[in-house]
Amino acid sequence: MENSSVSDAQNTSLNADLNIEERVPFALNTQEGDSLNPNAVTREVTDWCHRHDDRVASASCFDCTVLLCESCIRLWNAYSLCSTCHTKRHRSQRNSWIAITSLFIVIGALLGLLMIQYEEPYDYGALKGRIKKTARWLEREPCDRNKTVVLAKLLNQAGDYRRTLEVAERYDRLCPEVPFSKLRWFTYSAHRELSDFDAALQDVSLLIHDNPDDLDYRWWRGRVYRSLGRYDEAVQDFMNCLTPKSRQCNYDLSDALEKMGRPCDAMYPIQHYLYYHPDEQGNVRVLRRLKRLKASGTCDSVLEASGEMQATIRFPEHGKRIPVDVTIEGKVASFIVDTGATYVAISKHEAQRLGIDEREGVPVNLRAATGTIQGKLITVESMELMGMKAERIPVAIVERQLQDDGRSLLGLSFLSRFSLDLNNAEGRLTLRRRSEIPLHKVQLKDGAHLEKGSGEPSNDAALKKEIGM
Repeated sequence: MENSSVSDAQNTSLNADLNIEERVPFALNTQEGDSLNPNAVTREVTDWCHRHDDRVASASCFDCTVLLCESCIRLWNAYSLCSTCHTKRHRSQRNSWIAITSLFIVIGALLGLLMIQYEEPYDYGALKGRIKKTARWLEREPCDRNKTVVLAKLLNQAGDYRRTLEVAERYDRLCPEVPFSKLRWFTYSAHRELSDFDAALQDVSLLIHDNPDDLDYRWWRGRVYRSLGRYDEAVQDFMNCLTPKSRQCNYDLSDALEKMGRPCDAMYPIQHYLYYHPDEQGNVRVLRRLKRLKASGTCDSVLEASGEMQATIRFPEHGKRIPVDVTIEGKVASFIVDTGATYVAISKHEAQRLGIDEREGVPVNLRAATGTIQGKLITVESMELMGMKAERIPVAIVERQLQDDGRSLLGLSFLSRFSLDLNNAEGRLTLRRRSEIPLHKVQLKDGAHLEKGSGEPSNDAALKKEIGM
């Protein structure tokens, strides 16, 4: 019994001396003394939570390894974490999702932008093969002018106007030493179709600069001015493109004058057209236009001549000149009849003698046997020839005399108000008052020359030239 008491006392003393407070993960088995000593004592050491000294740890944090009791464990998937590491992981995950979401938003925006900018390959239809072949040729020979024109023409016909502009820009950039103004035909048409009228105006102005006598270019530019609402400049160009063969130019001029509030003046271009195309007097759209213009003002005197019903002018048989005396606003002037002249034309000196002021006139270019003559176009209130009277007559005033004897030219701006019967063999020119144009008619005659979609006669040759046909 005494030996047992002594052994208990020794164990108590040994526990006191060891004072075990060491913390290691979970519950661990340790031994005192030599493991070979059969008398060695085995002890179990207890681990405590890093936050709660009175709670036993049941796990450690996967990230920072601190000991955790049951209440301090924060599960993350299959891992135990402390609250600090759990918060860090949550914050990191949230930031990752924000980054991923932002990335997808950026990618979506870029894809959307690409979708907006992406254009399906242009459908050239039957022209595809020729366009592809010509484009390949120009890759090898970029300064081939003929092929460049062919490609631009084909692209305009196919309606790919933007590529037409690219072809012209590439030629101008790669071949500056070989300028080619004919390309402006196609860029002008492309710009007009794309409603880029300022660029079209630059194109056609270059064409006029290089070819001032080509009246088609004046018509082209007049159409651009009209689209821009610059009617004064449009009228100036349209007046310069009137010829016996002109069709659409007459109607464009009439339209511009009407928009300027000059309905009576707008009737002359129609008269000029009908003089050369009398079969068009039954065209219902021509009649409607004249009826509208007539209703817009007191234009009866413009549409119909007055005075005598007929006048006959005698001249030498087979004569080349037909001299006449004409009264202009009460004063007599000498003229030569010229049925090939668009306007009545007088010299500046004669205009001063007649008291005609040309300062407000519209600049106009007149074609003569000696070349182009510049002048000013004004309107005189009345002209009379042998009792045949017409009012509001367009008259061109030029710097120099038109005939060696100082006579002026009696052109169609006066003569077209009448029906003419010229007999050179007998030396006779007869003027008759026109029958009243039947504005009440509405039936469209067969064979009327109408521009597709506009209801007006078209200048077919110039239109083909405009689109590069």
